[in-house]
Amino acid sequence: MSETVIDQKSASALAGELRRSFSGEVLVGGQPGYNDARTIWNAMVDKKPTVIAGCVTTDDVV
Repeated sequence: MSETVIDQKSASALAGELRRSFSGEVLVGGQPGYNDARTIWNAMVDKKPTVIAGCVTTDDVV
C-alpha cells in the first residue's frame, strides 16, 4: 500500500472545503482535539490521517 503525503497548507484547504458542506467536526494535524480524535482503541495502530471528519448526520456520510 502506498502512502500519499499532503502538505499542511493543502490539508487546511481541503478541510476548509469539507467544512462548508459537512455538519460534523473536521480536524487537521496541529488543531486542538486532533490527537484525541486519531487515537483508536488499539494502541498498536498509530496513524496520522491528513484530515479527520467526525460524521454527525446521514448527509455527512452519503
